[in-house]
Amino acid sequence: MAAALLLAGGTATHANERLPLADAHIHYSEVVWDVLSPRAAHHTLVRAGVRHAVIFGVPHEGALRLAAEEPARYTLFVQPYRVPEDRHRAWYEDPRVLEHLRERVATGIYRGIGEFHLHSGQTDTPIVDGMLALAREHDLYLLAHSDTAVIEGFLDRFPDLKVIWAHAGAWTLPMTMDVVMGRYPQLYVELSMRDGDIAPDGTLDPRWAEVLVRYADRFMVGIDTFSERRWTHYDELAERTRGWLAQLPDEVAERIAWKNAHELFGGEKP
Repeated sequence: MAAALLLAGGTATHANERLPLADAHIHYSEVVWDVLSPRAAHHTLVRAGVRHAVIFGVPHEGALRLAAEEPARYTLFVQPYRVPEDRHRAWYEDPRVLEHLRERVATGIYRGIGEFHLHSGQTDTPIVDGMLALAREHDLYLLAHSDTAVIEGFLDRFPDLKVIWAHAGAWTLPMTMDVVMGRYPQLYVELSMRDGDIAPDGTLDPRWAEVLVRYADRFMVGIDTFSERRWTHYDELAERTRGWLAQLPDEVAERIAWKNAHELFGGEKP
């Protein structure tokens, strides 16, 4: 089935129409507030053809202001980090992090926790246990910037967890991704920051293409606006993503571009 779809290739739909996107990885953090207002960030996404976005930021007030521009277009996640410095500390051992998460989740406005950075050897703490319990209790997604062992550990321990693997594991090879996604049918994967691996020089890697087709109903795209430069070049980065999506069959490209995120989070349907 996968081979047949790959042979079919993309169709004229992608050549003649700009494919809508749902971005599953948008930071709007203090690092860009002075140069990019919520209104300007919102217009950047609209201009780039983003119909929906998962947004978060540190401090959390920025994401709230961006979401207020057009609430139906955004899904709010909350990061564990109270201040930017938390990311570079042992946040997974800090009780204040769990207090922060509980306070924010209690507002009822969040659909997920993340993005958070957590790697092997960092998960066996009461803070991480509390975060997982909070996610299960409130039916929240976890957007995890983590290695394979952490993802497998989470899902082996709690098969009901709703995990989105940020950056497709960052360095995870397509053959490993194939194995992990086959083992955990509840796992979703977002593909931000992986364009260089998925489509070196703009040409879709056939090994990635096969995995994308096989699990087309569980991949999502993202740009990852962690810096001012990522916001400044957002249009270019979105078009680069559309470039490799266009090399997939239309049905697969549409699912990865926006349909999967729409099914998870809602938002405007193209």
